[in-house]
Amino acid sequence: MKITPPGLNFEIIVVDDGSTDTTASIAKKFSNYYGHTKVISYFPNKGKGFAVKTGVLAAEGNLILYNDADGSAPIQELCKLEEQLLLGYDIALGSRNKDNNGSEVQFLLHRKIIGTLFNTLVKVFLVREFHDTQCGFKLFTKESAKNVFPLLTEQRFAFDIEVLFIAKHLGYKASEVGINWSNVKGSKVNLILDSYRMFISIFKVRVRRFKSKNTKVKQLNYENPNHLEMNNLL
Repeated sequence: MKITPPGLNFEIIVVDDGSTDTTASIAKKFSNYYGHTKVISYFPNKGKGFAVKTGVLAAEGNLILYNDADGSAPIQELCKLEEQLLLGYDIALGSRNKDNNGSEVQFLLHRKIIGTLFNTLVKVFLVREFHDTQCGFKLFTKESAKNVFPLLTEQRFAFDIEVLFIAKHLGYKASEVGINWSNVKGSKVNLILDSYRMFISIFKVRVRRFKSKNTKVKQLNYENPNHLEMNNLL
């Protein structure tokens, strides 16, 4: 099996967020065969936001992609995001709600309901520019990722909106592009409980936004993460 196209230099970072199944052991076996794979495992579970932040801060590449491990977004869609960075954007967001030359999206009904509700709340209270803030397929330049993620405080699945909020305040440009996406069985989304959690998360980010409204934000130097303390922004 050969997974490395000629001339392509990349790394794969698998973050095991306190899982109780065989995720970590399978990933470690894979990494034994492919030296460009790194496995980070910890316990107990700390949330998707914490896991993504951990992986991003461990990444060494010039471009940093975070991608949900269920494969809902085919990795081939990466080319669409790379095109946006070549156009001068710092961040490219995969979107399930923005049409892009016939992109195909397959939703389960309950996921579509909760996604629509969440995106509506985000547009009303936080960032209005984007059609889909929660798609787990986003590409960053190294500079933007290393400056944004050290400031992230939201540890659960609503972390994406805080990432975009911080990026906006640091002056980074983000582009949204429609991608192919299909639902994968095994979702643990609870329509009632997760809707409530989402609202609380939006409220917390909104409160931090008001606190930082009159604060002058300086850009971090990712080679010196102490350049800006978190409370200067949040």
